[in-house]
Amino acid sequence: MKQGWLEGEEEKAGPNGELFIESWVTNEEKGWTGDQIWGFAIVDGKRYYTRRVVVTKGDTALKVRMVYDYRG
Repeated sequence: MKQGWLEGEEEKAGPNGELFIESWVTNEEKGWTGDQIWGFAIVDGKRYYTRRVVVTKGDTALKVRMVYDYRG
């Protein structure tokens, strides 16, 4: 999940100048974990704000990529 992000000064998405931001959550009661990375990536030849998410429960993992127009 940490590969494929754009690099360069204009791509720094984090509050401390990181190229991407990672967040995670664990739900011990329901038995799942979630990992999310936000940053900028090229999708179909265009630059987009992108989130990659993996939710895991037991042996099952769901992977999602969300792509947003960025007007910043």
